[in-house]
Amino acid sequence: MPIKESIKPNLRFIHAYLIIVAPLCLLQLEANPTMAAVRGDKVNLTPALSTGDTYRVKVQFELDGDLKLKAEGSQPAKSPVKVNAQLIYNEKTLQVHDGHRLAASAVRDYESARATIKYREGSVRPQLREDRRIVAVAADSPQDVVLFSPLGPLDRDELDLLNVPASSALVDVILPGRSVAVGETWKLDSDWLAPLLGLDAVDHSSVVCTLQRVDKNLAVIHAQGTVTGSVEGVSSQLSVAAKISFDTQLKRITWFAMSLKESRAVGHAYPGLEATARVQMAVQRQVNVPALHNEVLADLNLKPDEPARLLEFHSPSGGFEMLLDRRWHVMIERADVSVLRLVDRGDLVAQVNFSALPKLKEGETFSIVDFQQDVKRALADHFGEFVTASESVTDHGLRVMRVVTTGQAKDLSIDWIYYHVTDEQGRRLSCVFTHEAELAERFGACDQSVVSSLQFTDVTAGRVTDAAQRPSTAGAARQKKR
Repeated sequence: MPIKESIKPNLRFIHAYLIIVAPLCLLQLEANPTMAAVRGDKVNLTPALSTGDTYRVKVQFELDGDLKLKAEGSQPAKSPVKVNAQLIYNEKTLQVHDGHRLAASAVRDYESARATIKYREGSVRPQLREDRRIVAVAADSPQDVVLFSPLGPLDRDELDLLNVPASSALVDVILPGRSVAVGETWKLDSDWLAPLLGLDAVDHSSVVCTLQRVDKNLAVIHAQGTVTGSVEGVSSQLSVAAKISFDTQLKRITWFAMSLKESRAVGHAYPGLEATARVQMAVQRQVNVPALHNEVLADLNLKPDEPARLLEFHSPSGGFEMLLDRRWHVMIERADVSVLRLVDRGDLVAQVNFSALPKLKEGETFSIVDFQQDVKRALADHFGEFVTASESVTDHGLRVMRVVTTGQAKDLSIDWIYYHVTDEQGRRLSCVFTHEAELAERFGACDQSVVSSLQFTDVTAGRVTDAAQRPSTAGAARQKKR
């Protein structure tokens, strides 16, 4: 069912360029001969990260550029965007990768996590809720780096705010893990470079690191080059310039700064981007963080199992909430309708529309036969045939009618899955899932997973995300995130 696409601003479309950057003036450092180690002298650049190590991390972001929005012509339309964000947290290492010098798992206590995103039509200020301030990081492999809160599901804005590349848990991948002479160079591991830059995969990298100098116990490293890669099948080109300080006594990167220019194509869930980002990240050893004591963490699930990976979606003005697979992305959110898209590995797999329905009048009934007739009328000429029709009750006590139909739209075979959901107070919700018939296997039972978690909530004023409030040329898609 086609819709106008929105460009609901959030941190996801920029998080691949946020945390890895800082003022360019920081990168133009000249080696001082009176302070630098003599060329040929070697310094061991192997991090010594151990289970239980705790660090305080401060990150400051800036981004300035243009969103690239889908337009009717061949060239994307552009809309300016500016971002300022700050993260302050304590991070405790729980497990270290054998032979990789990286944290396989860690847990954070956030003191602050907030951002201001300014765009043409206004601004938004996402921040982490107080009851989600404990966040776990799992990095089982470069392809599976996950952030989640053991206190409860994060929502999409919170995940996008926190899920920054060059994560403090991964940044030591920059180090060569051996002794290096001043002036010596090395290339980065492409596998771990991908999550470090917020990419799913790196196709090519020319980034070269150089040990620039050693000042007492600080080894200063410069990195520069280009990277081509992808996020959910969408291409991205980056130009990178960075400065890193490694404490040879602490054996940890304590300062990280980078300037990054990125050109990213438009995807199905996020706009593309042409932007320059800057960030500074400072890391300091911490001794005692009560919130991260073992006895406090003992009662929390710090494993990235499937329930931990679910996201929370709450529509205040629509009066409902649910849990979602991370492949679902909100495109439109209004009092009358919420539209989400399922994007898997760059492909638009499905779309769902949620619409509140008026309560039934006293004595009025609505049967599954009535529902089927409504579905047939709604699809009109697109209707093909009914596949199944069923009724059930969810664990939350909601009565659910489900009707599956097939048909044609624009010469494509389409499956429509209609839901009518009612609670004991008579509140009603319509849910319509749409996908191409050939994608049925990839879609699987995603509709049932979503509806099984559905609950009604009180209707309150909420943020509006509406294509009608965006530039008329905006179709914007937005990319994924795990």
